[in-house]
Amino acid sequence: MATAGDWWPEMSLDAQVKAASSQEALVKTISSQEIQIKAAEDKCLRLLACRERSSGELRKRLLSAGIDVEVTEFIINRLVASGVVDDARFCRLYVESKLNQGWGVPRIIHSLAGFGIDAEDYQELLGEYLDASSELARAMDALTHYRGRARDGYTGRNRFLTARGFAPGIIYQALAVWRESEKLSI
Repeated sequence: MATAGDWWPEMSLDAQVKAASSQEALVKTISSQEIQIKAAEDKCLRLLACRERSSGELRKRLLSAGIDVEVTEFIINRLVASGVVDDARFCRLYVESKLNQGWGVPRIIHSLAGFGIDAEDYQELLGEYLDASSELARAMDALTHYRGRARDGYTGRNRFLTARGFAPGIIYQALAVWRESEKLSI
């Protein structure tokens, strides 16, 4: 039968205790990091099961959950490398969704910043969706859905388009077209 002294015969009992405690501390550190990696990965997969998310959004959620920065970066990099997280795909889907909801370009770009997406990085991608002529058409389409109660139809429509996030120049053009159409229908 082996005793503690048999394992480290050349060490004193005091040195054996120190070695054992440092090994336990190392095992606790490794297992703690492995637990954090597993928890972070599970959290990301749960979040991604609901909807597409950007890497910046996942990073913010993991850090707010108390996950270490190193573990967070490790998990985010692994998800990006595997293609599970793709900021370009998120950007494209988000822009399409918000355009279908009648949002204007400035509002979309501003809201992308909240997800950690810099619109300048994806300008080429956004260019196919966000040109000025289609922006005016979207503003005109949004005006067809206006059901306001403002005394002054112009002011109410102006507020409506502003709340949707259209640029002032686009709002002015859309309201000019609306006024002309109102004159013709009278």
